[in-house]
Amino acid sequence: MNQQFSYYCDLVLVIDGTNSMTPVIDEVKSVASGFHQRMTTALAELGKTVDGLRVRVVVFRDLFDNGDRSIEASGFFELPAEQPDFARWVNSINVLGNTTDTESGLAGLAVAINSTWTNAGSRRRHLTVLWTDADAHLPEAEAGRAPAAFASQVAQSFDDLTDMWSASQRMSTQAKRLVLFAPEGGVWSTINEYWGNVVYMPSQAGVGLSDYEMNNIMAIIARSV
Repeated sequence: MNQQFSYYCDLVLVIDGTNSMTPVIDEVKSVASGFHQRMTTALAELGKTVDGLRVRVVVFRDLFDNGDRSIEASGFFELPAEQPDFARWVNSINVLGNTTDTESGLAGLAVAINSTWTNAGSRRRHLTVLWTDADAHLPEAEAGRAPAAFASQVAQSFDDLTDMWSASQRMSTQAKRLVLFAPEGGVWSTINEYWGNVVYMPSQAGVGLSDYEMNNIMAIIARSV
């Protein structure tokens, strides 16, 4: 008897929303209206197909500087059906400045980990992709600063965040992947070394990820699905 398998993918895009990331955010905006087609094409080139694709966006800035706008997040959009809503949300992203060289990437990552991931299908992928050109504040330094809407989702320590990733009840070890486009050194190198299921694409600090174009990024995402 033939057994039917179905494969569902949830993708959470975690984006640094500070000024230096303007080129990356502009590229994400430029492909948002055709994101599903771009993703489907990139998967097809690798011989992959998915039966269901949902995308969510988390934008982080700096909890010390940006108040309620330090974290902004959408719900999941089902593609291609909700492609226009996804594109509108992405195109509403505005960059904001900050006064420190480190930002709140770990807070944004915690919000992503706490997404309501799909349990549909016989196989699934829970994929988080994070873009930043800066190191991150440790959660201990940001305690009590998260916007009220996300306070319960943000880790209180780096150990808590590590536990959140490794022992999350929302994601299985087989399903989860984390792709980091982030500078070498600091907390991102620590995550790459000690967390499981991580793909690390080092970039130069402070230059807005000019090392990577959207075609490269889409290909890397597709390989991780």
